[in-house]
Amino acid sequence: MRAGKEGTTKIVLVDREKLWSFGWVERIKQIYSIPGYPKFHPNTVVPEYTCAQHAKYELTEQAVKSNHFNTTYYTWIDVGYFRLITERKKEFVIVKPPNFNESRVAMNQVYDANMDTPPETIFKGNHVWIGGGFFFGSQDTLPLFIADYRQAVQRYLDMSLSCTDQQVLFSMNTNKEKHIVQQRVPIQRFVNDVPGDCWFFLGYACYRELLQ
Repeated sequence: MRAGKEGTTKIVLVDREKLWSFGWVERIKQIYSIPGYPKFHPNTVVPEYTCAQHAKYELTEQAVKSNHFNTTYYTWIDVGYFRLITERKKEFVIVKPPNFNESRVAMNQVYDANMDTPPETIFKGNHVWIGGGFFFGSQDTLPLFIADYRQAVQRYLDMSLSCTDQQVLFSMNTNKEKHIVQQRVPIQRFVNDVPGDCWFFLGYACYRELLQ
């Protein structure tokens, strides 16, 4: 798929057993084994799935530190994020989101949310505020954002709470938790009220097809 683009391609093989995120798999397994802990497959059923969601941030952090191509901006894109337009078979690039705030990390706001909701309700109810399929930031903001995300993950695991990255992001930004977690890089929320499109709005705002 990347033939002819070897100069702008870097494939990194990762041993997940050496990742920080997968180091929590046994603790997460214990939490999901607690009698009565709600089951939302795979979010609160498959511990490895949860670890994979946390790994997105860890691997993005590694990409920033490695800086293979001397770039200022970085993005995470889920492998299936652009699944609705695969039939176009077009080459594309990702550009800065419109009106991007350089001091923030851009993410999709999927739903309106009550920011007074306690973490236990968010995790055990599988509630979502921010989607984790696509995020965009700079080499200056992402490491700080991810470091605070890691601390939040550990905080909620200590509270016997686990689900996906989306519940972590929601919880750490609630009115009470944000004073505890003290996230140093705010989220710049991109919102679209078209049903179904809210998950993909930011990605399409950054998507530019190349002329062929």
